[in-house]
Amino acid sequence: MNASFITKIFLLLMICAGNAFSSVHDADKVFINGSIHTFDQELSVVKAIAIQDGLITLVGTNEEINRSIGKTTEVIDLKGKMMMPSFHDAHSHPVWSGIDQFKCVISETYDLKVMQAQLRECLGNELTKETGWLVGTQLNIAAFPSANVDKSFLDEISKDIPIYVDASDGHNGVANSKAFEIAGIAKQTRNPENGIIEKDPVTGEPSGTLREPSAMNLVKSMMPKDSDRLYDRGLYFAQDLAHSFGITASIAAAVGERHMATYKRAADRGDLELRIITCLEFGETLFAQDPATFETVYKNRAQYSHPRINVDCIKKIY
Repeated sequence: MNASFITKIFLLLMICAGNAFSSVHDADKVFINGSIHTFDQELSVVKAIAIQDGLITLVGTNEEINRSIGKTTEVIDLKGKMMMPSFHDAHSHPVWSGIDQFKCVISETYDLKVMQAQLRECLGNELTKETGWLVGTQLNIAAFPSANVDKSFLDEISKDIPIYVDASDGHNGVANSKAFEIAGIAKQTRNPENGIIEKDPVTGEPSGTLREPSAMNLVKSMMPKDSDRLYDRGLYFAQDLAHSFGITASIAAAVGERHMATYKRAADRGDLELRIITCLEFGETLFAQDPATFETVYKNRAQYSHPRINVDCIKKIY
């Protein structure tokens, strides 16, 4: 074997080793020239970071990070701007809060006439025409004496179209006379477990306000079900809103099977950018999950699992 051949082999091995070293150590993306708050134990502030396979692999000075820059590395110059870790929302309801934004949203106000005007505008919206119901959200129930809304407030908008409005606190709802009629709620109707049907102290007739989901659902169960498309739109709205505040992960408290399926659909399409922990509701409160089907959904929860979705959480509500 002559020296020329050995030299060629040596050079080839050196080239291969160099390429291998580059592929291992070159970052996918680096951020430089920043004021990067790491929030480690020392609360260090550094100039640059390197990212490989979605993980931060190096933090330090520009000079240190420059050694991670290869031919394919994306270099982002922060130009002195601040950078920090994202937020994790420890209690949220992304899907149903997002869905609310596509219904009749009542802006926060103490002016009852303004509330009624906003609801009247929704009589002609697409969802009302499609479902035959006017469904509102975000009512400021604190604007009413004893947080007790009389159904006449909604009857003045329409007595022919059923109207139901969720309060902004998520624990109260208001319905008009037509909605009570469709739901069969009358003077003799007893309070459901864990719920209250407010009644007129003189006549005993339902006055208009329903407290807690078990009571609210007496009316809501009569309404046309929200479509999967609306669930998807709700999630995407909430996801965009979360990102606008720097939130990239969230615990979705009190979910039901449809919420879990919505997250999985988005993940399978590559559209789920949030990291989600879904907490399946356990109990008789009826926020999101029918207790009669809890065991089945819980046992089959793995079908909704995904690298971005942790399904191993239960929210127990008393």
